[in-house]
Amino acid sequence: MGVKKRAPGTPKAKDRDVLHKRRGYWHFDFKDPDTGKWRSKTTEKTNYNDAKEFKARFTENLGTGKYSPTNDRIKFVDAAESYIRHREVSAADGTVRLEKERLRALTRVLAQLVGSSLTLRGINIELVRAYQQTRIREAWLRAPSTWRDNYFVRC
Repeated sequence: MGVKKRAPGTPKAKDRDVLHKRRGYWHFDFKDPDTGKWRSKTTEKTNYNDAKEFKARFTENLGTGKYSPTNDRIKFVDAAESYIRHREVSAADGTVRLEKERLRALTRVLAQLVGSSLTLRGINIELVRAYQQTRIREAWLRAPSTWRDNYFVRC
């Protein structure tokens, strides 16, 4: 008893919610409201009902304008520059200066970890943890040697 394969040239079967499984995960197609092109989106879910819920939330956010499909394909550096341009208009000068300093350190460390081609879609919890550990290590190495020596003596 093998799995039935569809004949070449025949369209794949569709159900009402247009979810289909690819490589173990549920996917669906949607029309990009900005460009009018059809795009495929993974739900990153293996359970059908979870995938249906994800698709419903996604299409709701897409319809209300809370989500733009092109946003997650933007490079991190470009998104950071856009954010700073927005903050220069909407925040105090001191706040903008601090945020620029923090973003400079953030982009430097992320470039070391994953390269300059990082997109917003590529940011995940593992990358955040790696960033945090790198910054802690840098701060530890910059700390005065007397402070580090005293810390080890007390512990």
